[in-house]
Amino acid sequence: MTYWLAIETSTRNCSVAVFSDFECLAIREDAHPERYTHAEVLHAFAQEVLNEAQVSWSQLSAIAVGDGPGSFTGLRIGVAAAKGYAFALGIPLVAVPVMEILHAYWQINGRDEEHCISLIDARRMESYTQIFGSQSQAVQPLIIESDIFTHLTGSIALVGDAADKYRPVLNDERFAFYQVFPSARFMAHPAFSRIKTANFVDVAYHTPNYGKEFIAGKPKQV
Repeated sequence: MTYWLAIETSTRNCSVAVFSDFECLAIREDAHPERYTHAEVLHAFAQEVLNEAQVSWSQLSAIAVGDGPGSFTGLRIGVAAAKGYAFALGIPLVAVPVMEILHAYWQINGRDEEHCISLIDARRMESYTQIFGSQSQAVQPLIIESDIFTHLTGSIALVGDAADKYRPVLNDERFAFYQVFPSARFMAHPAFSRIKTANFVDVAYHTPNYGKEFIAGKPKQV
């Protein structure tokens, strides 16, 4: 078995979990409604989950971290901590796109919708989106509009902390809304698959995907 630590801090939810292969042994998370508490709680959470799982730091084989897009503050704190742990322990680091973490949540909790659209809130009426399904596409920053997903057919799951922002403009019954924060608890498959295939990032030079400038318009058809 492989013990590894997962850290996800791309939104207001700060979460840390310890895994044995694909199994989550312990998790701590906190989503403060008004401010980021990541710097205050992250390191304590890491020690707490290891204590609960009865796993020592020396038993860890890898560190996994949510890699954005998302909050600059949250990502900076989480990635810095993950890099610090990996460097100090001499173990590899894997970086997991936040959109894949939300997709992993839907794979567990979804209701067989034909498409999954991962959504990360970027404030105002903006979000980062990524479509998973028959018309998959890369992460794209977009302004929220009523006709934004008209190029997709069939049922659609909108998953992430920006899902509820779409309710007023997407009142079609084919849309299902899963308002959820990214969390370390959903990182099992996207992270451990990278660990098994040695898909690591450079501990010294890796930087997270903070996002990019927003553009108005609909996603391009694939």
